[in-house]
Amino acid sequence: MVKQGQRAASRRQKQIKQRLKQRVKLSQRTINVEQLPEFILVRYGLTLKQRLTKLSAETIQRLLQALMKNVPSGFQWSMKTWITETLQRVNNQVPWQFYYVIAENWDDFQAFLIRELPAVPLTQLLIIEDKIDNLELEEIISHQLAVNFFLTATQNNSILMRQLPAAKITELQTSFNDSQELKWQKVASLLGQVKPAGDPGTRAWLTDLNQLSVEGDH
Repeated sequence: MVKQGQRAASRRQKQIKQRLKQRVKLSQRTINVEQLPEFILVRYGLTLKQRLTKLSAETIQRLLQALMKNVPSGFQWSMKTWITETLQRVNNQVPWQFYYVIAENWDDFQAFLIRELPAVPLTQLLIIEDKIDNLELEEIISHQLAVNFFLTATQNNSILMRQLPAAKITELQTSFNDSQELKWQKVASLLGQVKPAGDPGTRAWLTDLNQLSVEGDH
């Protein structure tokens, strides 16, 4: 007959094996941070991208790719800091219509990020600390558009940009963002097209963006 102590030891061994199997399964389901860009782009392709027009879908995907190249450290992210710093990196490499498309689709895109990022099966939960409302987004975009104007005017000369009084940027930003509403017609009158560059797909996308017009101010 099997003694009681042997039964207990056998149960413990089975429990240990079950826990080890669970850990293995869990580790197989998780991804590392380096895999995050590919994972979130696939999720975008399966969800939000399906509901957007072709040009908006491509533009928001390009923004998402830029964000994935500028992933914050740690697992607690500020949406405002992340978006602001990413747009600073993008700056005047894209036409003003890029920012217009972002503004038009912001609510859906931010909802996608807030829903999908914490659901990514990383070893630690991603936490989005804040949200950007429409007025905050307009402030971020209008400031970047003002900076872009001067970047283009100085031909991206870093020395001239450092010498530029901050008040000049603020003044232009205010003129873009009059009455807490972005004046896209004025933006269009001051910021021209961007010469398409890059691979064929990027050139085609930039060409389409350059041709996008805005009826009235939003």
